[in-house]
Amino acid sequence: MLFNGRYLISSDGKLLLDAVSGKPISEKTTVKMTTMFGEDETVEREFDYSYSRQGMIDEGGIPIGLYYIEAKEERSAKTSPWSHIIKSRGWGNYAWRLHPDEGTDVRKRTNFFLHGGLDFGSAGCIDLQEGDTKFQKYFVSLRTASIYIYVKYEKERVTIREERPKVYTTSPYLFEI
Repeated sequence: MLFNGRYLISSDGKLLLDAVSGKPISEKTTVKMTTMFGEDETVEREFDYSYSRQGMIDEGGIPIGLYYIEAKEERSAKTSPWSHIIKSRGWGNYAWRLHPDEGTDVRKRTNFFLHGGLDFGSAGCIDLQEGDTKFQKYFVSLRTASIYIYVKYEKERVTIREERPKVYTTSPYLFEI
């Protein structure tokens, strides 16, 4: 597989998932329309994959190189002792530890994961956002013990845009009777 800073792409061409790594260097939210039920908004995030930022602990994207994940290390919201952490805004439904292959310079950084989450951005992992469930099904379908992921950024900076409705869970209005 290849992670290019914007997508996680399978070598067989059967999987293409939105993905990013690290914390965004900028974020802008624009409200497009407001109704009594919520707002439609656009969120724009910019990520910096420069060599210097790859060395920043808990900020930069995962350093370039070759990594692998193992099926037996799958952590899910249903089965993991980490379930209280995994089923969360930042971790999504599934996570796998990313192990650097021999020869990959991790720049004195540790604890990389491939995981999902509600919003794009992480402390240096590969974040699939809501694509983690699709990835998990793909991984199971391969019937393999591990998958290699090559990290090679195509661009130093990447901007992603998400169109999303923001719905109120309770009424924004208070009525007096």
